[in-house]
Amino acid sequence: MTTEFRTSQEYQSFILQCDMPTEKISELSSDGCEYIYIYNINQIAYFNYNKNKGWATSYSIAQNQLSSQSIDLRRILTKQTVGIQYSRINYLEADDSLFMSFDANEHKYMSILIKLYGKDISFKEMFASDDFLNNLSIKLSLMDKEEVMKYELPLLFLFVDYAKKTYSNSIQAIKVKSFLKEEYKAITIKSKHGNIIYLSDMLFRVLFPEYGREDYIENEDDRRITLTILKSYLDYHNSDKVFQVWHE
Repeated sequence: MTTEFRTSQEYQSFILQCDMPTEKISELSSDGCEYIYIYNINQIAYFNYNKNKGWATSYSIAQNQLSSQSIDLRRILTKQTVGIQYSRINYLEADDSLFMSFDANEHKYMSILIKLYGKDISFKEMFASDDFLNNLSIKLSLMDKEEVMKYELPLLFLFVDYAKKTYSNSIQAIKVKSFLKEEYKAITIKSKHGNIIYLSDMLFRVLFPEYGREDYIENEDDRRITLTILKSYLDYHNSDKVFQVWHE
């Protein structure tokens, strides 16, 4: 449903009546023209003060309208409004076949991590000790969020490979939704005991430790990325120390 505004008073009244957090989309707004994102109800409001008209509509309708003008609304919102940790843009943009054919994509993503590491290393050597994961952790901790984001899918493949090759764990891609109400695939692993491990969620938490923490205070210890935690978690849930807690 789209609401049209014929005066600035109607537009301002609509924003006030929503009584929800809003944020101006600076990349789209200009002199005499304003775009607002309305949280919670996931709507976009627009008003042109020069032409004295505007509208408010759902995110999906606004996205389609703006795409005809070669404007990628999701990328703009991801970058400016709420940050990469909310949109899960890596998973939104990944083709479904990516998660159904891990083996076919293994070389591509392992090459990215080997390049980051700085020298050739076999898969077996990557997990023979903590050196490889610690090396990547240090380098990732020094990057900004946009840089870290580039390594999210390669790291996901790394730990999927580890779970499959070491413990013969099964992998499943499940549908979840972003804050923009768009579906994307999240990756789960079933351990040999039948426990479900939400791998993509855990990896995200490791890479972006400040996400969702109201008490977060950025300091060296909080910002440090520690990939060995994921390996230890997979090892634990495939060991004889745990029992099945999830049932079909």
